Amino acid sequence: MKRIIMMVLRNLLFVPWGWFMLNRYAKNVDNYTEGERYALLKKIVRRANKGGNITVQSYGVENIPNENGFMFYPNHQGLYDVLAIVDVCPTPFSVVAKKEVGNVPFLKQVFTCMKAYIMDREDIRQSMQIILDVTKEVKAGRNYLIFAEGTRSKNGNHPREFKGGSFKISCRLSAGFSAAQCSLFVCLQRNLPGSHCPGSIKIVCAVIDHLKACNHGIVLA
Repeated sequence: MKRIIMMVLRNLLFVPWGWFMLNRYAKNVDNYTEGERYALLKKIVRRANKGGNITVQSYGVENIPNENGFMFYPNHQGLYDVLAIVDVCPTPFSVVAKKEVGNVPFLKQVFTCMKAYIMDREDIRQSMQIILDVTKEVKAGRNYLIFAEGTRSKNGNHPREFKGGSFKISCRLSAGFSAAQCSLFVCLQRNLPGSHCPGSIKIVCAVIDHLKACNHGIVLA
């Protein structure tokens, strides 16, 4: 909460404009290209990071495919994870988010601008339909992110098991898609030991075996 207050206070002149533009884009999402919407989100995120003294370090960004139609599978620590990845990812992407965060102010507008899917994990039929819809969109050239742990980890920089079911989309994409497109793992670490910045976030991008992940899940040491 203190960091959010710091973000706002250090961006007092920017916040009204940023909030207005975010709502404007969200209410008229089809009037703007995905690139335009993503550029706005990047601008807001970078101002927020600067105001909140958040340092995002990125490694392995070169593993992000040049061609569109790829999947991100990050571990999950907090509500800011998607925005941290927006800061370092040069290519627009969308999100499959759980319904519990779908109406959180600010995140709601961000997800609308990203044309994200909001999944009710208790509704099997709706969840399966989202998997089918996302698979179709990725095949058409959109990029998506799914938190493969299923929920936020409470153990800091020690991720939970990555659920095999989260990789069903990649398994459906296997034919005609590169390994990097099917399964790009993103490791998020916060408050790194030895860092002079308590708001530091480390992001590492790497390619994983999506077929093995789909069948057995992944446990990270």
